[in-house]
Amino acid sequence: MKTVCVLLSLIVVAATQDLTFPNQVVPRRFIPIVEHTESRNPDGSFNLRYETANGIAQQEHSEVTVDHRGQPSVRKTGSYGYTAPDGTPVSISYIADEHGFRVAGNPLPVAAQPAAPALPLPAFL
Repeated sequence: MKTVCVLLSLIVVAATQDLTFPNQVVPRRFIPIVEHTESRNPDGSFNLRYETANGIAQQEHSEVTVDHRGQPSVRKTGSYGYTAPDGTPVSISYIADEHGFRVAGNPLPVAAQPAAPALPLPAFL
């Protein structure tokens, strides 16, 4: 009886496994880094820049500042870029500090402006 239960369990496990394979296997190719500079300071600030042979590039700068409360704060600025599969260049820049994370770039949508200005509030409110 135990043998039957074990065999049935093995059959269920084998039957429920996904035996599908991807239709296309894309071989990975080595892409060399053509430029890389990095400097780190004891206070936590740093500069980083790299570029690969296929045109991917990133740079980032970090500095420790003092915020409006007198507390230490980190401010990071940077950008990265690459060429999209359709051939269009993509460029993104960002800032992260005590005011939050802000990003801008050519593939990002831009918020629509209102068609008309807002109406003023009535005086009795």
